[in-house]
Amino acid sequence: MQISLLHYCGLAGLILVYAVLINGYWPTATLMMLEAFWILHAVLLVGSSWWVHRRFPHLALVYFSIGMTLAFMAEAVMSILRHQAAGDIVFYGSTETCCCKWNFILDSKKMDYVGDVMKLSQRLQYIMEQIPAGSRLADIGSDHGLLPVAAVRSGRVPQAVAGEVNDGPLRAAQKQVAEAGLTDRIMVRKGDGLAVIKAHEVDVITIAGMGGALITSILEQGKDKLASVKQLVLQPNVGEDILRRWLMKQQWVLIDEHIMEEDGKIYEILTAVPASASDLKQDELYRPLRLPGSTLVLNRDWLMQLGPLLVNKPNEIFFRKWQLEIRKLQAVLAQVSRSELEAAQHKQEQLRKQIEQLEEVLACLPKDKL
Repeated sequence: MQISLLHYCGLAGLILVYAVLINGYWPTATLMMLEAFWILHAVLLVGSSWWVHRRFPHLALVYFSIGMTLAFMAEAVMSILRHQAAGDIVFYGSTETCCCKWNFILDSKKMDYVGDVMKLSQRLQYIMEQIPAGSRLADIGSDHGLLPVAAVRSGRVPQAVAGEVNDGPLRAAQKQVAEAGLTDRIMVRKGDGLAVIKAHEVDVITIAGMGGALITSILEQGKDKLASVKQLVLQPNVGEDILRRWLMKQQWVLIDEHIMEEDGKIYEILTAVPASASDLKQDELYRPLRLPGSTLVLNRDWLMQLGPLLVNKPNEIFFRKWQLEIRKLQAVLAQVSRSELEAAQHKQEQLRKQIEQLEEVLACLPKDKL
């Protein structure tokens, strides 16, 4: 029994490493896609346990236990790996909020100055341009503080708060602010999420480089700090639909969605204002959209996934993102198709339907806007 437990722990450790690698390779996978991927592995292991249980009962027990563990791996990935606030591993393009020294180095190399103004990456530049002039800014998960320093130096904002929960990025931000000579205008604070700001202290909050679920959690936990906030500028790496649902539920209206590609990675940037400050109503924003030349209607769930504003102005990057998603779904379908189990066949049907619908959506969206 002790040997079986050791075997289980060893295999579980390998699976954890495998899960991290898969999450890094496939950061945009939805829960359904991950379930299909991991259930296939679970089926293979549980099936293997049946074949070996007569001759190697202890090995069969290990295989069966690992198989049952894998059956819940998709939920574990979504709830643990994609909710990480910081750590040594970055799963998808995080350069502002994760404690990753490699991303810090890469982004720092991109950053230089034009005259007295800091030159940012295209992504950070777009985020900064969404900040209304004269606002009081809080950049949450500021990492090395590039955004608030650039916003203050350019004159876009008079002052800012740079919030960071980890000591390494905190020191990097403090150094960045000090070298820019802005310690009297940018306050670098250590704290979790919106705990670094006081109520009515800022007008605009930016959060970039985290998963949509984590950004949602930060906003939810700090709701009492949002009463005076006039604008949110959010750049989730994954889980954009999770963030859109929270914004709608909390009466924040999207006024801009932007999709862009930089260094081979695709980013979506969402800008939202309180519903009371917007002429656009939620019902109008998420009104079902009938695609020309198709019977498919994009309902609220579809619009949450694709982006209600992005789908009305699809560009080349939008199409490339979802074509990539289709290819990933097809790869998962090919794996699931190898199994003859009833559960796997049900997953096949779901995946085929999702692929067909996505292909139909892309085929019917207007191409003249590219």
